[in-house]
Order: sequence, then structure tokens, then C-alpha cells
Amino acid sequence: MQITRLIAALALSVLVSGAASAGDSPDDIKIPAFFDLPAAADLKATAALTPGSAGYSAREVALAWHGLASLGEDGASREAIRLLDELPEVQGDALLKAYLGSAYLMKARDQSFIPARVRSVRRGLEILNEAAGAAPHDFRVHAIRAGSTMNLPDIFDYRRTVREDLEVALTMIEGGDAPVAGGSVTEGRMLAALVKVCLQSGEEACAQNRLRQLETDFSDDAELRVTVARLRTAYDAHTN
Repeated sequence: MQITRLIAALALSVLVSGAASAGDSPDDIKIPAFFDLPAAADLKATAALTPGSAGYSAREVALAWHGLASLGEDGASREAIRLLDELPEVQGDALLKAYLGSAYLMKARDQSFIPARVRSVRRGLEILNEAAGAAPHDFRVHAIRAGSTMNLPDIFDYRRTVREDLEVALTMIEGGDAPVAGGSVTEGRMLAALVKVCLQSGEEACAQNRLRQLETDFSDDAELRVTVARLRTAYDAHTN
């Protein structure tokens, strides 16, 4: 029964990117990616290089393919997995492992054969969890795991992990221990993601506290103001 439910959920889901709609339930609100990527043309130019040429390392080429996968480039998720897996340092580098795990989730997003999609998700989660276990205080590892998994179907029961990752990352930003500044758009996107996840989980206090923070700091932000307003509508509908 569980595998039947899993297959049904995956068949109907877009695993990583999600899809926006006109409604204002939490599920309908799309949160932008936490980090801005280089332009697609720049990523393609780097991805086309042979490692070592033009001063680019194998790591940089692999991460360019990961960026292209994030943009939905056909075949990029598979190439990112291949190149990241070939890096000799990947087993000892938690950040690279996090990128590898997220590449598997993007591969699942791109697969049409449901059992293969399930295998890719499971492998991606395994690698992401290994990365987080190896580097529990690494901001980017937590951010990558949260961003990669926040749109997984409920059958994976992953929302609590997403919330924990976002709480850790936001605490680091607020304490000045993250590579991004307080008040940055990355912080705003993470706050919006946390409000959404708390609403989806029925955790009203978390949603209320973080929504107030989001409204105080980001209601006038050109990118986030519509998302903030939609989260407020969703919160009011949830609590009234």
C-alpha cells in the first residue's frame, strides 16, 4: 500500500521546482530559489570547458552543470551527478555531497519512469542526510537540503527536516555566522519558505512569528512583497 501511495504521489508531483497557481493555500505559493545563479550563458560556457582549461577546475565545471540542472537544462542533472561523483574529494566534502544529493533530486524531477524517480529521490535524500550529518554547522549544506526537499510529496515525511534546516540557516544569518547578510533577499526567501512549511505542517506559532518578521523586514521588497501578501492571506485563511 505504501509503495502504491508513493508512486501516485510522485506521478503527480514536480519534485524540486514546484508549480505556482492562482490559489492562496500554502501549497500554491512558490518560493524563489534561495541563491541567485549565474546567467545561463555563463553556466553553459563553464560547463563546456575541459577541467584545467581557462583556469577552471573540475569542481567548477561540475557545479556549472548543477546550475544548469537547476535551470531545467535537458540532461544537466545526469551530467552533474556524473561529474560530481567523479571528484576525488566528494566523499570528504560535505558541501559537494549536498550538491550531489540535490542533483539526484533534480534527476528525479526529470525522470518519467516512476520507479526510477523513486530510486533517485531515495538516493538523493541519503546523500543529503550524510552531508548534513558530516557538517551540522554548515550554512550552505542546510540551505541546499532545505531548498532541494521542500517540495517533496508528503509521503516522504520530510517537512520537519526542512523546517529544522531553515531554522538553523536563519539563526546563523541572524547571528552573523552565515555567508549572507541579514536583510538580504536570501534571508527573505528562507523566511518565506519557513512560513510556508509551518503553515503546511499546521504549526501556527512558528508561522505567525516568522510571518511577522517577514512582514516587518520584507513587505516593501520588490521581489518578495507579493509572496509576503500571499502568505498572509494563506495564514489568515488557516487561522480563521
